[in-house]
Amino acid sequence: MQTLDALRTLGFKPVHHQHWLSLEPQKHPWRVHAVDRGLCRLVSTQPDPVASDTSTLTPTVQSFGEDCETRDALPPKADSVAVGDWVLLNDDAAQLPRVEHILTRSTTLQRGAVAGQSKHQLIACNLDTVFVVCAFAPTAKLQSRALNPRRIERYVSLIASGGATPVVVLNKADLASDPATAASELSSRLGHVEVQPVSATDGDGVSRLVPHLAPGDSVALVGPSGVGKSTLINRLLGHAAQDTGNVRATDTKGKHTTTRRQMLLMTGGAWLIDTPGMRELGVGEDVADGGFDDITELAAQCRFTDCSHQREPGCAVRRAIADGVLDRDRLENQQAIARESLRFAARHDAYARHLQHKHFRQLNKQYRAHAKKH
Repeated sequence: MQTLDALRTLGFKPVHHQHWLSLEPQKHPWRVHAVDRGLCRLVSTQPDPVASDTSTLTPTVQSFGEDCETRDALPPKADSVAVGDWVLLNDDAAQLPRVEHILTRSTTLQRGAVAGQSKHQLIACNLDTVFVVCAFAPTAKLQSRALNPRRIERYVSLIASGGATPVVVLNKADLASDPATAASELSSRLGHVEVQPVSATDGDGVSRLVPHLAPGDSVALVGPSGVGKSTLINRLLGHAAQDTGNVRATDTKGKHTTTRRQMLLMTGGAWLIDTPGMRELGVGEDVADGGFDDITELAAQCRFTDCSHQREPGCAVRRAIADGVLDRDRLENQQAIARESLRFAARHDAYARHLQHKHFRQLNKQYRAHAKKH
């Protein structure tokens, strides 16, 4: 089917196709390429019949080529929608359409509660690969801060727990004396995760990222401000689509040059999603083992299935540390992330119980008021 083949160029997967057919196959699927000021910016491969009235359309600055159509819609009333989602719209032509269904997500990228929030934050959906962008620094002291293995592992854990493939990109390789060795050492610690040193400024090493940018693939870039995500995107796109900024020489920190998440189309057909820098990186539920496959495989060899890797006899994890196969700091970081994940789950459950109790109290109050009147 020509339409289905065209949708695949936008990242339409079998899981989306199956859910679409089970809902309303007469409606055309749209993909969210940006969420801006309470509106979902959508892109698809053919115009929706509802969109024939151009007065319902809001012009978008993003261009996706002659084969794509863009339009706006209101987000769903109950669910959260994110960049990369596949959605179906309602049929009301009298007003701006609203997202009616969100198709099953193949992968998710979300972080736990930060800055006093009680729920996780959905960042993007239906991603194939996520580039964790870090950066070398001009001095050894600043570089140890910029290439913090524990922080990189937190990114990798969040990505892997959502189902996407993490790839660590060490940007600004032109500032390092031996970037290949640094990448090899980090790769050895991270186990099964690919690590690539690149220089977005001069393009060195960027070609090694191309295998992850096949037509129809969706790739997000995450990392703190100042690591060169926007510069790397401009290099991959071949033109200046994103604003770039400088970092402070004293601490390698930069300012946010990306202020919203949006999908950008590469000439080769891959989709890039830039994200604002994240100063806080809280973890949510079910991320304890994400990105720590090497530890999980070792733990399966322990004598006891509930081994805590502390003092139990026959612990394969401690043996790997003693043999120099596993970094002790990596195990400690995995255990710290697991504890944080458990705390988040407990807090979230308590918050859910609080909301439920509040709802029941309101219903009881309304029932008593109704009983007094009758």
